[in-house]
Amino acid sequence: HTHPDFGCDMSDQKLRMEIHDVRKKLQDWSQQPVTYFAFPFGLAKNITQRAIDFVFDAGFECFLSAAGGHNWPGFDANHLQRVHGDPGMASIANWLTLDPRKLKSKSPIIYHRESGEPSRSSLPQT
Repeated sequence: HTHPDFGCDMSDQKLRMEIHDVRKKLQDWSQQPVTYFAFPFGLAKNITQRAIDFVFDAGFECFLSAAGGHNWPGFDANHLQRVHGDPGMASIANWLTLDPRKLKSKSPIIYHRESGEPSRSSLPQT
């Protein structure tokens, strides 16, 4: 399987193959439900609103990004935020440090769902 950059312009056919078809292959192979989708590279520049729409249309319950941020109770349960793995691990060390300002931080990835969740997106609409 490949690891495409979903921030690039992709055809609907390519998005469907990389998201929907791969999910089906993984479920067939594992005989288990596949409910989470991790965006390769995971930074805001690697994720578009269109790709997120395909993720939810394919039946995934949640997507994972690596653009930083924190997963606090009451935050968006459909988007798990991870820390991008930098070579020196400074991001992870910083992430593990409790700082009250982190409680106020927002994800750099803002998206919307047709169900009426946040209505604006900072992601490219490619």
